[in-house]
Amino acid sequence: METKHILERLVKEYITTARPVGSTYLVECLDAPVSSATMRHMLHDLEEEGFIYQPHTSAGRIPTDKGYRYYVDHVLAKQLLPREPERIVAEFQAIQQHSRDTSRVTPRVLARLSGTVAISGWVESGAVHEAGWQELVKQPEAQDSAVLAEIAGFMDTMDHYLEELAELGQGGVRVLIGQENQFSPTGHTSWLVRTVTPRRREPIVLVLAGAKRMPYDRHVSLLEGVASILEAYI
Repeated sequence: METKHILERLVKEYITTARPVGSTYLVECLDAPVSSATMRHMLHDLEEEGFIYQPHTSAGRIPTDKGYRYYVDHVLAKQLLPREPERIVAEFQAIQQHSRDTSRVTPRVLARLSGTVAISGWVESGAVHEAGWQELVKQPEAQDSAVLAEIAGFMDTMDHYLEELAELGQGGVRVLIGQENQFSPTGHTSWLVRTVTPRRREPIVLVLAGAKRMPYDRHVSLLEGVASILEAYI
């Protein structure tokens, strides 16, 4: 069994459970033909390579920024599920019953579907709107004030970075993990950035911001789906 396959499953399990992943559990869930001792040795190798770390001596392992990056670059299935576009349209329609302002509706749609903070910025006007704090505080990471402070600090200054973000998010979703994030490099969060260029209108920057333990595949698909709808209909 290849260690990178173990890494993929470990990251996926940690994203799902928010609990450090142990060697015995990995042997069971992978139905691996190895002992727990052999699995611990393989996890040690991954730790030596910087992909995972052990928060406490008796705990399982959790991904590092490098581990999340490997997962994002090698594992993500970036295709929308067949019914996803219909669900996104339904959310837009439901929220637009109360507001026709696309700049306000879009982050609310993203927040409801992602369960994290969503931000939209109109490049020329500098208008920035956000939603999703209620969704974020339901996550275990909401107990970490550094996560909340990093996102709040970014929202206070996002209007200064709209042009840079717009360039970064051209052509598809960009994923910034931890200290990769040049706009807020304290390393506690991950951001997904996508630039939308509607017909005959100014570019829009969409950002999903949250803890590094997030369902990257789901969020990439969601941002691409929302971008497609905005480009087609506004």
